[in-house]
Amino acid sequence: MKRITSLDFARGLAVLGMTVFHGFFNSWEFFGTGDLSSLTWELPFAFIFFILGHWRGFFIMISAAVHTYVMVKKFKDGQNRLNIMLKNLFAGLMLWGIGTLYNAIFNTFGIIDVWHRSGSWNWAIAADFVFFVEALQDIAFSIIIASVIFFLISRKDGMKKLLRNSIIFGCMALIIIFTAPFVQQGVNSSIGLSVDFRTNAGPPYLDPITNPFARYWLIFFGGREAPIFPMLASALVGVIIGMWLAQDNPSKKFLKIGYWVALGLFVIGGLWFVLVDSKLFTVSLFGNGNDIDGVLVFQHVHPTWFMLANTGLELAALLFIIQKVEFNKKLRVEKWVRRSRFIRRWGVMALSVYMLQILIFIPEKVLTFIPGLEYVARYQATFLGALFLAFVFALFMEGLIRLWDLARYIGTFEWMFAYINLAVGRRKIDHKDPIRSRGIVYNVEPIMFVEPYSDAELTKFKEEKKAKKQAKKEAKK
Repeated sequence: MKRITSLDFARGLAVLGMTVFHGFFNSWEFFGTGDLSSLTWELPFAFIFFILGHWRGFFIMISAAVHTYVMVKKFKDGQNRLNIMLKNLFAGLMLWGIGTLYNAIFNTFGIIDVWHRSGSWNWAIAADFVFFVEALQDIAFSIIIASVIFFLISRKDGMKKLLRNSIIFGCMALIIIFTAPFVQQGVNSSIGLSVDFRTNAGPPYLDPITNPFARYWLIFFGGREAPIFPMLASALVGVIIGMWLAQDNPSKKFLKIGYWVALGLFVIGGLWFVLVDSKLFTVSLFGNGNDIDGVLVFQHVHPTWFMLANTGLELAALLFIIQKVEFNKKLRVEKWVRRSRFIRRWGVMALSVYMLQILIFIPEKVLTFIPGLEYVARYQATFLGALFLAFVFALFMEGLIRLWDLARYIGTFEWMFAYINLAVGRRKIDHKDPIRSRGIVYNVEPIMFVEPYSDAELTKFKEEKKAKKQAKKEAKK
């Protein structure tokens, strides 16, 4: 099966990183206090977790890129563009429903987690978490938006106008980022509550709003955790990447332009923090009783500066992975397929791994029996204790993935998705391998945008490089 393996790899890497992060976020005492001044050698790790722990946008960007790429390729293969849009709209709505199920039942702070930590079932929490915006709803909405965008611009070869489309969607992404605070403030003023990135209140959300429809959409567009303003910006960046990859001969120049855009976003985000967003805080960084510490650790909605800088980092990371695979002439394709299989296998089960993060309660309960370890109560572990939990949880999920791989992923959410598609006539499937896992993981044929060097050429380059190093050593002597 032909695949852009860099996107499979990026998705697997993202979901593996999320699994490790949840091990830390559930247990590390630092996440209970947010006191950066209490850290010593752990401070760099706290900084890394602050950045990567808020990479929802990376998932959204990858998803939008994949769906846009697939839609354009289907259109080029002669499929009706209206049918393509309708099928993806249906997929987006299905994923939206699964995301709502996740929030109500499987959320790592939801009803199962409360039972795990307190021993009681509180169904009111499940009802509250329905009114909650997380990455799956954002991805679902991004699929819907990408489908509509595809339909609108696929007329008269509009998909080939990459520069025009990139400028339009790039400007739309910036507008969403910069207007997000005003949308949040509009929600705040209409209900008399603060739901912007500085709040750390738990559910229920927006209690004064009794109309469930109004309540849901207010939170969806301007509440917490990951409202459409500003998260839709990540999807629009993903749409641009998907259109680029779907060109007949994707230009490598796009990579250079993308890196400059990423750098620009990062720099502008830093300047915005210094000149604008830092004015929201009353004291300097690392000061005692300092409210900026809490925002850096506990922020729920990305402020403008962070959304700009983080989108730049996410864009650069995704482009780097694509460059090192599909645009790498020195890539040994067979070796890459073999060595990347571990991460790509996580990517195959990305939805199920995301949905089943709540299973962390199993290693938490088991490990708490070890004297000196406490994981049932949150935020009781040192950094090394949290690292131990993260490692064990990642091993636990890897074992689950391997078992499901042997069973051809029967019973996973991806498997259910495949059979729902079959039921509504969207796609025929092979019942022996409904999600085509063998073609994705094992028998994959990587799509390359450059012609890789032969083994003989690579060996020659290696020998020439070795000879140059030897010559330099001899010259120094």
